[in-house]
Amino acid sequence: MRKTLIFILVFALSASVALAEQEETKNQEPRAGIGVSDHGQAQETANGSGSPENQGQTEEVGDSVVQQMNQIQERTQNQGDESQLRIEVQTRAENLHELEELIQEKQQELREEIQNLGNKTKEKIFENQNRVREAVHALLASEDLVGGIGTQVSAIAREFSNSVEKTIQSEEKIQNRNKFIRFLFGGDKESAEIIKAEVVQNQERIQELKRLHEECSCGQEIKEVIQEQIQNIEQEQIRLQELAQEQLQKKGLFGWVMSWFQ
Repeated sequence: MRKTLIFILVFALSASVALAEQEETKNQEPRAGIGVSDHGQAQETANGSGSPENQGQTEEVGDSVVQQMNQIQERTQNQGDESQLRIEVQTRAENLHELEELIQEKQQELREEIQNLGNKTKEKIFENQNRVREAVHALLASEDLVGGIGTQVSAIAREFSNSVEKTIQSEEKIQNRNKFIRFLFGGDKESAEIIKAEVVQNQERIQELKRLHEECSCGQEIKEVIQEQIQNIEQEQIRLQELAQEQLQKKGLFGWVMSWFQ
């Protein structure tokens, strides 16, 4: 019986390795047409730039171009950061009515984003995780409406924004995991651990938000809006926690075989 199990184990491992090598070879296949290096060599031959003197001049020119491109990229990045900052400032609500309008606009924007994805898997992921993205937008927009805790609320909201980007990427990896690999090795443990760690940190952020919510000197209607956003974030963390736990519990063929020998 053990010999049979060992044979199955070795066969499955060999098949998985062969599949991985085939996939890797496929990804490494050169594209049709002249490659960058071939084109460069052909041009050097035609221009006689393969000599040491010309090569040195070419390197100097290349370095100068790279420096200029880096400077342009840095200026563009700075302009992008400033633009993003202006957007956040412009989207701050001045009253409850504006806050509700901004939330509705964000909901519509996120719905349109889902419709344009053209991928059922991604649509489901974003549909769930957009609850956090919507909450982030609402918390940032309410900064001027919650009194002295506004800057703290916005800071936590940005932390949630960074977190949701990580959990979306990890969930996409889980959902796109090859079925054969899933059969052999079970769930995506690495992605599950990332999600699990983010959930732990987000739970701490939720507790801090709840504390700030209690301290808020704003009106009752504003507090209710904030409370709703906190609940939306909480519900999504429960789903993510269950997803991570499910992935960690999936052993796959190898996991079950190894458990028999223990």
